[in-house]
Amino acid sequence: MCPQPAVILSGGFLQPSSAYGILAEALLAAGAVLITYDKPFERLTAPVDDLDSAELLGAVAAEALRRLDRGDARGGGSGGGSRPVFLAGHSRGAKISVLAAVAAAAAAAGSCGSDGQPPPQSPSSALAGLSGLVLLDPADGSYEPQDPFRFPSSLAVLRTASAAAATAEAAPSDPAGSRLAALPALVVGAGRNGDCVPRKANYGAFFEAWPGPSALVTLQDAGHLQFLDPSPDLQRAVCAAGRGLAPGQVASAAGALAAAFVRGVAARREDGATTAAFGCGHGAAAGGGSRRAGEGAADGAAACGGAVGGPGEGGRQAGPDGGTLGGGGGDVYSVSPAELRAWCQAAFAGAAGGLRNRVDVSAGRRGRAVA
Repeated sequence: MCPQPAVILSGGFLQPSSAYGILAEALLAAGAVLITYDKPFERLTAPVDDLDSAELLGAVAAEALRRLDRGDARGGGSGGGSRPVFLAGHSRGAKISVLAAVAAAAAAAGSCGSDGQPPPQSPSSALAGLSGLVLLDPADGSYEPQDPFRFPSSLAVLRTASAAAATAEAAPSDPAGSRLAALPALVVGAGRNGDCVPRKANYGAFFEAWPGPSALVTLQDAGHLQFLDPSPDLQRAVCAAGRGLAPGQVASAAGALAAAFVRGVAARREDGATTAAFGCGHGAAAGGGSRRAGEGAADGAAACGGAVGGPGEGGRQAGPDGGTLGGGGGDVYSVSPAELRAWCQAAFAGAAGGLRNRVDVSAGRRGRAVA
């Protein structure tokens, strides 16, 4: 049995993982293994540095995936080396996910040091098989000035990767950049987030800077904190909330979109199509009941259950021409922008349908909208 896809969720600044219950339920219902963690030692007056947070995310991934691999081995399943792994994050958690993906790309590139030896193993190496990112109303910074050494811009890193990926000769000289350029991303933005997230640091900037295939879904009336479970007092006190939206509607839509993205990318891997950014083998969720795994890793837990199949007959993804996307092919990208756009639109025919007339969906590659 193919291993189930794993999704590692990073919450926003000072937001506990328990605040994302609606999003978590959507991913679990889609058959993903969900890995969450908390930073109880972080305070408003003592935030953890971004690079340290990204390293912690890598350590959580390493421990949780190790436990999942061990469980697969005991159960006679295939090894976790072929397990699709996704990073998902909201607000600052999305920024941390990007920084962790950049570190993983560098680790996977395996460039040697001055002594001619490969770099030592790091927690980021656990994410060398990363399949994609889900960025929920990402924030690269706030209106308050920040120390660039403690809180570096993830957008600057992505723009550098985009510039390198746009140059045909970049692949041999910048293997980390070429790996990022093959990594698909789903960006979901809140149209009413301007009171909490500067425009130059918001979802639009992430979509434009992303070097690989990407889809942007803008929830026009959503507020920044409505990706969390309903908490009206918190939302009204900190960030504006959308008008005419039912409690939990934004979180439900985000969950449906994230589940569609994970299903789609995982099914493409299972079909034998070109793998995602870091070239791991095939693997997608198929069957299986609920179980718990990886409990206690950095105050995190992993849970999984249900079966996964993408939209379309037999769990295969419908292509732009209405056919199915089979195996093989030499495309650098595991998925196309058109596919990402189609998966997002399909999500609004289901659980996210209540917002169908209040969204914008676009897709692109290397910062250029093409669909």
